[in-house]
Amino acid sequence: MKKVNVITYYDKLEWKAKLNGIDDIDIYFTPEYCKIYEDNGDGEAKLFEYEDEDVIILYPFLCRVINKLNQFSNLKNKVYDISTPYGYGGPLIKIKNQNKEVENSIKSFSNEFHKYCLSENIISEFIRFHPLLQNQNIFKDIYKLKKHNTIVFNCTEKDIEEIWNNDLQKSARNAIRKSRKNGIEVFVCDANSKNYNDILNQFKTLYYSTMDKRNASNYYYFNKRYFSNFRELLRNNHKIFYVKYDKKIVAASIVMVMGDYIHMHLSASNKEYLYLSPNNSMDYEIIKWANYKGYKFVHHGGGTSSDPDDKLLKYKASFSKDKSDFYLGYKIHNRDVYKKLCDLNENIVIEDIDNIYDKVDYFPLYRYNL
Repeated sequence: MKKVNVITYYDKLEWKAKLNGIDDIDIYFTPEYCKIYEDNGDGEAKLFEYEDEDVIILYPFLCRVINKLNQFSNLKNKVYDISTPYGYGGPLIKIKNQNKEVENSIKSFSNEFHKYCLSENIISEFIRFHPLLQNQNIFKDIYKLKKHNTIVFNCTEKDIEEIWNNDLQKSARNAIRKSRKNGIEVFVCDANSKNYNDILNQFKTLYYSTMDKRNASNYYYFNKRYFSNFRELLRNNHKIFYVKYDKKIVAASIVMVMGDYIHMHLSASNKEYLYLSPNNSMDYEIIKWANYKGYKFVHHGGGTSSDPDDKLLKYKASFSKDKSDFYLGYKIHNRDVYKKLCDLNENIVIEDIDNIYDKVDYFPLYRYNL
């Protein structure tokens, strides 16, 4: 028995029903989360389903039209590539019989997905694997993998005093004490709170200011619909934590919640008040809240680079000793068209054109600087 199926957001009830059969489901795999990024212009949200007698594999992704890029607008045929929505994802697997080897099923999934990609003119595939689920391990033989960076997380099933004394570094504890002493207060609201719209609007102002401070690319200046979709699509799966000082919001964070996991999704702060360490207090209150509510993990994310001395990574690591590697996955499904697209991109300068298929510093390479 072998079954292959492709589901879109418009069949979201079927999509969600399929996910219910998989262990360790997280927010990133849901149709609602993927829809947020479809509406953001990142591609059409789809779920590829593979099933045989030994496994069920579910793989959500976004399918992007390559021809929308000016460099490729004159192509005769419409071509696509696929990517994980912003954050994490990749294929999920349920092994029906734990006593059976699944290598053949993984290869069969790979072959079936490759056939699907060729039939749909999908040229390449880019995956951000889930660093807590570590789902790259079971698919390592069918993708080219590269470690991107390291992420930090807290195991919040521990006693909160143990987290305070053993997980937090002295620098973090001192910063939290300092912010409390200076009158910092941390609050939380959700989509059902009366003040939600006001808090969300203030978060957006802080967020855009933070992106300015970081010289972020245009992509990270998410539009109004992106934020309103959190209320419409992830109503019960997100919270906004915010910090007040002298009746003013000086830091805030949107966190996503589902199953065992809390993810710090987007954060922002007013740089004029950073001397009060508002982020330290807020992040610790998120950990405390997760502990109180019974969540198992708080995922802080990683740094802005792969450098182990990355400043943001060091800050996050001050809250926990627990770390996990974050991997990217790559696959080219049509090498001839991939090369043609690279040839059409005038921004690419390659000494050895035969090696374009092995270059993953920027993938897919044909999108470089476009």
